[in-house]
Amino acid sequence: MKREYLVDLDELVLRCQSATAREAMAESVDCYRVGAFRSCIVATWNAVVWDFLDKLNSLKSQKEASAVALLEKWEKACASQEKSDVGVLLEFEKSLPQQAWKTFEFVSELEYIDLERLREDRNRCAHPSFSRPEEIYRPSAELARAHMIHAVEYLLQNPPTQGKAALVALLERVISPYFPVSAKEAKEYLENSALAHPRKSFLRDFVIVLLKCLLLEDHEKAKRQRWAAALKATFQMHREDVLQIWQEKLPTLLQQIPEDKLWRGIYLLVVVPECWDYWPQERKEHWRRYVLNLPESDVDFILFYCLQLPELREVGVQKIKTLDEKAVNTLLFTANRVGMTHLPSEVIERALTLWKEAVNFDTANRLARNTLPVCVPLFTQEMIEGALQAVKINRQLQGSIALEPLLLSMRTRDDIDTAKFDQLAREADLSEMVNRWNGVEPQKQDDLEEI
Repeated sequence: MKREYLVDLDELVLRCQSATAREAMAESVDCYRVGAFRSCIVATWNAVVWDFLDKLNSLKSQKEASAVALLEKWEKACASQEKSDVGVLLEFEKSLPQQAWKTFEFVSELEYIDLERLREDRNRCAHPSFSRPEEIYRPSAELARAHMIHAVEYLLQNPPTQGKAALVALLERVISPYFPVSAKEAKEYLENSALAHPRKSFLRDFVIVLLKCLLLEDHEKAKRQRWAAALKATFQMHREDVLQIWQEKLPTLLQQIPEDKLWRGIYLLVVVPECWDYWPQERKEHWRRYVLNLPESDVDFILFYCLQLPELREVGVQKIKTLDEKAVNTLLFTANRVGMTHLPSEVIERALTLWKEAVNFDTANRLARNTLPVCVPLFTQEMIEGALQAVKINRQLQGSIALEPLLLSMRTRDDIDTAKFDQLAREADLSEMVNRWNGVEPQKQDDLEEI
């Protein structure tokens, strides 16, 4: 929620949810513009009352017992011809701010205080008997404008529920299997909910719940994606307020994450990288050490996440350089399972390095058959040249059965200069192999003796 230093008055009118409240606020704005500040405050209070009644009617349609009882009492007093019922109506207006706060949670405690001040100032404006003739109440333009802004921002622009019931309803929408998993669609969805113009307390509670769900609880992948989409969309809608919430709550929440669930913090960074600025330095270092010492169970997806994050990319690359054959195969399997079309070059480099440093024929064959085939289409020219140079140096590679099929898969790529490739292969003592590729028959023993 971006902070507004000077609110446009016509925009205040348009923000009102209730048609009757919108009409009263339009009258309030007109009074303000001609300098009738007492009338402005009275009309603003009228807007608050009408909006409150409209909200009660909405809750009545949902069979909210408190709203039904209060409306019935108000309607009975309105229909009565008894003078005693005037007191009931006066009490209704008098208790309105407290009802909005404590009974229905439309407003927070601080907002209630401002609404109560509006009610008191309205009485001073509308009832001359409240002041002496020589002490006529003359509210300032600033006070009148403040009352208009508070009325709209605290009550008139908000849907009928903004308390616990609204929070529960919104969270139920987020966990629904039909809630979008992309931030763009989630934002469109939430812009038509109570989150469009939330009270700060409502926004704070919603963001904290999302953070707790992502950092402190286990959820299936689809549900976690919905929480993440909701958090990212909320951040895009109310950036400044969400940043303040992060600053306040993230240090504590990060401390509460179990040591065997630290991957959740990295997942949060993938969703909203901006939150890294609000991690305490000690927590940043803790997560860097976690990446450098990743348990085998977390390698398959955490390292891919780290390579996407500037803050953790360096330690992610360091970790990849220490992976063994099993861990590299796990990464490649995960990439294939999720349909990753572009493997990180660091993973490819590590797979190639393991093959180049093979210490026996079995390792060389296993890597050539099981690990490198998925990497070959992504080899750079430098990687291919390095592979051929390694064959020349490492006799375990040159004598392996799987070497020729591996080299052929490199040679047959569309972007490879076969003449240059063959020359490098000959330099690696692979002339017989090159001759086979080019259809050159090996010379017979009799021919060699004749020569």
